[in-house]
Amino acid sequence: AVRLHRREHAVVLGPPRSGRTNVLCCLARAAGSAAVVVGDGDLARRSGVVAIDPADLDGVLESLEFALVLVDDMLDLDDPTGALGRVVAAAPPGVHLVGAARPDQFRSSYGHWAAEIKRSRAGVLLRPDPMDGDILGQQFPARLGIAAVAGRGVMVSEGETEVVQCVLAEGQSTS
Repeated sequence: AVRLHRREHAVVLGPPRSGRTNVLCCLARAAGSAAVVVGDGDLARRSGVVAIDPADLDGVLESLEFALVLVDDMLDLDDPTGALGRVVAAAPPGVHLVGAARPDQFRSSYGHWAAEIKRSRAGVLLRPDPMDGDILGQQFPARLGIAAVAGRGVMVSEGETEVVQCVLAEGQSTS
């Protein structure tokens, strides 16, 4: 498990069709009623969680003691009220955000609300290349020896790495 401390968040990074949405679905199912899906897309349908608009996030979090906020394709999601930015910058106790994106886009996300997530240095890197490790403060060799299977990658948590495979049962496809 990715261990997150107060005001820490995580990323799920990988190229297209590497399983980013699948990993978020696994997290949503594990979080149960604490899962909050932000944004309109495939994640809500596949995870069975009703999606909310970023503008409604503050109100939803007020009613929850614990929440795992999940955002697929986070760099494509507008945050007109700044609610996502506030969660990343100063999350209430018991609230963590996990956002998914392509690593090449995430590396150049300066000025975007998601850029602050890098400070936590936690997440899952799917089909990582050596440059991806830098995002989470790790150094990877040129060849990791990890098969390019959807949902397989490296989990980084508290400065340690571990090869992981995230599997979503019930015949769900990956994206």
